[in-house]
Amino acid sequence: MKRSKSFGSCRYLEKENNATEDIASRRRPQIIGCDSPLKKATDSKQNNNMKRRDASTQSDIECCPIPEPVMLPMVSVFFADIVCFTSLSAHLHPCCVAKMLHRLYSRFDALAKHHGVERVDIIGDAYFAATNLDGDQSSDHAARLARFALDVVAAAADTPVDPHDPGGP
Repeated sequence: MKRSKSFGSCRYLEKENNATEDIASRRRPQIIGCDSPLKKATDSKQNNNMKRRDASTQSDIECCPIPEPVMLPMVSVFFADIVCFTSLSAHLHPCCVAKMLHRLYSRFDALAKHHGVERVDIIGDAYFAATNLDGDQSSDHAARLARFALDVVAAAADTPVDPHDPGGP
């Protein structure tokens, strides 16, 4: 019986990605030379976009108050990202990537609730959580997060990349 590929089995994608990057890096100077009009136009447009973005960011900072930092003496932090995510997402349809992340992070959220861990944020393919932020978990916050981390690793290994394509990436 063929087992579906999960997040723990994407080493072959790394090799494929490295080969693709190698080919692209050899061809890049041929495509856009340093003195080409396309390169100059692209650089100019990027520079203008950065100036607009910087002005917009400055006005956002001026109109929105920044919250005061809070000192917490004992907090445990968890950070996880998907190994080979760039290679994996290059080989999958964007909807498949979004559904995969939703399935995986929904499982992580359920585990966080079960273990009393607070999800802080999801940034792309990175999941960020912590313990002892609210309430008093000072006696077991590190152990609580360690149990959560072990369950997250097991959940990731059991979550197929694409449940409709068991032999896929």
